[in-house]
Amino acid sequence: MAEVLVKFTEPVRGSDGRAWDAQACASVANDGLWQGWIEFTPREGGASIRTGRETEQPNLADLRYWAQGLSMVYLEGALARGLGEPRTRAQAQLPPAAHSKFEGPAGHPSSPRVIGARPILNPFLVYAEGPDLLRQQLHALSRDQLVNIVKWYSLPVIVDLDTGSPAAIADDIARSIGEARRPPRTTEARRRAG
Repeated sequence: MAEVLVKFTEPVRGSDGRAWDAQACASVANDGLWQGWIEFTPREGGASIRTGRETEQPNLADLRYWAQGLSMVYLEGALARGLGEPRTRAQAQLPPAAHSKFEGPAGHPSSPRVIGARPILNPFLVYAEGPDLLRQQLHALSRDQLVNIVKWYSLPVIVDLDTGSPAAIADDIARSIGEARRPPRTTEARRRAG
């Protein structure tokens, strides 16, 4: 059953100037992941329209996070897609395509890593509720979300972020958080252990 995640209060203007009310909706797709789309209803009355699938997320919380972050520019583009309009006016004004001098991007050692948006999960707060809960929630995230957590919190992970499996990255994050949360040994405890 479909669910409305966010109803936007500000109207979205179409290219013809008409005002539309927008809402982000969700349902479970055939593959078991959550899918999201945008529905628009004209304020002056008339038939509602919807976009195709705008995103697919592993759980409803991630999908809600996506929906709450939608900007007016994104909604305007989604309305144009829903109406079947050309992608953007800016694209129509682009010069003819030029050919790249390379076949792909530079290798990752020389490419700087860019921290993305604030991570969807704070591993330190979740760990405070229990290491098993942290591990469970990390395993529900995508590779990109896990990599963003590593970068945002500058976690010392061992797994290669480009080639490691999402499960291995999740386990390494959990290990790293567990080690960071362990209290340091006192001098007296070191003497007893030594």
